[in-house]
Amino acid sequence: MAQVSDIAAATRLDAAGLNHRKAILLLVLACLFWGISFPVSKALTLLYLQSMPGASSWFVVSLQGSIRFLLAGLLMLPFGWRELPSLREREVIQGVGLGLCGGPGMLFQMDGLAYTSASISAFLTQAYCILLPLYHFSRNRTAPGFRDLLAIFMVVTGIGILANVDWSTFPNWPR
Repeated sequence: MAQVSDIAAATRLDAAGLNHRKAILLLVLACLFWGISFPVSKALTLLYLQSMPGASSWFVVSLQGSIRFLLAGLLMLPFGWRELPSLREREVIQGVGLGLCGGPGMLFQMDGLAYTSASISAFLTQAYCILLPLYHFSRNRTAPGFRDLLAIFMVVTGIGILANVDWSTFPNWPR
């Protein structure tokens, strides 16, 4: 009897390990596609701007974003069409809210990508990560730890370096 339970436990552990490996692989693939999206988006934006002389970059990035999200929606439809009728009103409102906040953010990011390098755009895009711990600390009224302060300092310093801040005059307080 002990052998049957040992086999069942080993099978569960193998399944958990397989799910963990699958999750890690999918996360790595998501990061890979996210990283590739910056140079690809920049190349497509520049290609569109060259092929449509006189078109504003806002039109180009709006067109590109519309095509991108339409294709993403069509690709996701076969996997989730059965779930659409079971969406609650609150979930729809949350999705619309995310779209209204995330959509303009994507447009600003893609438009900025037309004027800077893909690596700088990726760094600045990820700088929002310092806002999440700051929000957490303010909401919970807790002080940030040393690692949090160090990470915030590094991100702000990186933004300053990318913005070509003249550190010798910073801060230039009146004396």
